[in-house]
Amino acid sequence: MEARIRRIVRKFLALGLALNVGLSAWGVSALAQSSPAEQQNQIQSAEKAVSSGGAGSEVKISVEVKGATPYQDYTFDKMLDGDRTTFAWVEKEQAVGDTFTFTFESMVELSKVTLIYPQGVDNNTDVKEDYIGKAVLEVKGSGNWEQVAEISGNAYVNPMPFDKKKVRQVRIRITEFKDKWPKIAEMEFEYVKWQPSPQDPDKT
Repeated sequence: MEARIRRIVRKFLALGLALNVGLSAWGVSALAQSSPAEQQNQIQSAEKAVSSGGAGSEVKISVEVKGATPYQDYTFDKMLDGDRTTFAWVEKEQAVGDTFTFTFESMVELSKVTLIYPQGVDNNTDVKEDYIGKAVLEVKGSGNWEQVAEISGNAYVNPMPFDKKKVRQVRIRITEFKDKWPKIAEMEFEYVKWQPSPQDPDKT
């Protein structure tokens, strides 16, 4: 665990980023002695900051689940709260055409999406059979939706890398019926803010 923390710190130092997520070269040993839950949350915060380009580079993301409501207090925003120990739970069976749509506040260059299911100790807190049966991952910039990955299986962590694309929206689209209410702990995105190239000066 300590070695993993050191690797993350080295990434920050190599990028010249401010270590403002609770990690420092001097605090690594102390963090390694903290509880597993505290370690995981700190590591996730650091990895998220690195993957999104560092401090000040994060773009606000919203989520909409078409035609569905959350079960009890397992609200949809928990898919984006940065905490893998919380999760969203959709009060609806999976039907063909159902979508989970994630919208960035501004355009980004996206290269990876990771779908994470809850890993708990009982039927309520673990994904069990409540994973997505079959679906596709699609992205959209200023044009049409484009498929970049397929989704199936019950692995807790599902990384989906692809060639970097300029996007504003990402969605999971269900392609097969399944009589289970899906649970999602976290959706993680690796991206950088899109910076348009400066226009050449008008020389006329």
